[in-house]
Parts: sequence; C-alpha cells; structure tokens
Amino acid sequence: MKKLILAGIAIIIASVSASAQLDLTWGVKGGAQLSTLCSNSNSIISYKPTLGYYGGVEVVAHFSPSSRMVFNWIYSKEGSDYEMKGTNVTGNVDVQYMYDEILYRFAAGRKQRFSADIGIGAGLPFVGKNRMDGVSGATDFYEKMPIFQLQTLLGVNYLIGKHLNIQLRVTPFTTKIVKEGDHKASRRSCQLGLMYSFR
Repeated sequence: MKKLILAGIAIIIASVSASAQLDLTWGVKGGAQLSTLCSNSNSIISYKPTLGYYGGVEVVAHFSPSSRMVFNWIYSKEGSDYEMKGTNVTGNVDVQYMYDEILYRFAAGRKQRFSADIGIGAGLPFVGKNRMDGVSGATDFYEKMPIFQLQTLLGVNYLIGKHLNIQLRVTPFTTKIVKEGDHKASRRSCQLGLMYSFR
C-alpha cells in the first residue's frame, strides 16, 4: 500500500514536470520534533509532550520565483507521555509514521529567502506501542490504529545561502489516532529542522 502511494505521487510529479516543463529541485531534511496526543474532555488520560525526530526527502516544483508546490516523504518518530487522572499510573505512547505531504509554498522578501507553507498530509503508521511505567514490556496497539491519518500543515522557512533552509512546521489538526469507547485522541506536533537542497 505504501509503495503504491509513493509510486503514484512520483508518477504525478513526473507527468506534471514533463507537461509543464517545471523547474524541479530536491533535498534532504530532518530535525527535532515536539509531539503530543490531545484527548477529548471526558477522557481519563492526560497527555504531555515528548521529544522525537523526523527525516525525509523534499521535492519542489517551481511555478515562478515566488510560487511553488512541495512534495514531502517523511519518517517521523513521535509520541506522548501520559497520566491516568486520579491515579499514579503513568507511561509513554510511541508511534512511528511515514508521511506523504503536499504543500503550497509562497516565497517573499529579498531573493525569496522567506517562505510560508500550507498543505495536507497522510500518515501511514507502522509502530504503535504503549509502555506503562513500572510494567515490563509494551502493549502493541498498532492494529487498532487507523490505516492512515490525515493532517493539516503550516510552516515557515528561511533560506541561508543557496542550499540550506531552516524550517519550522506545525500540525494544528489531525484525524483521530485512538478511538476506544469514551477515549478519543488526535496528534499535535511542532518540527524544527534543516533542509539541504541539491539544486
């Protein structure tokens, strides 16, 4: 399934490039990620952010000096610490995703060094584990996770020199990662990293 999605997006990029003769650039990216889960108000679980990381490949189609379409393929390790309300039970949720993302990028300023992103993504989970403090081993809840998860993306970038970008990205909304009875939870994350472009 993942290979089919990646292959489909690659075909779309190739066909658009061939027909419109777009200027394509690509690069590698990675950095630190602060993520957490957000539960509904009547949930008995309270979540706290944890630090993770991400890395991947970025392809940019340049329509004009200021207008671009961005395609990302990203591996992300994220999760959240948690506490059961009214108890001393604590633990950690570990989730890992592969993301396919499509964003529109608008560049401005001198030499278009500043740019802003807005877009959507689909996350394909392949790890989902719950580790409870004081208990050996971990509970695997991967099979209970949705096949894929949708998210919105916002970001800003600053170009240093010709090839290096500082990138800040947030995911203000995602579909649910957990749906069990009265407990429902979705993800939130903030990424800070670098992208090196091979132009």
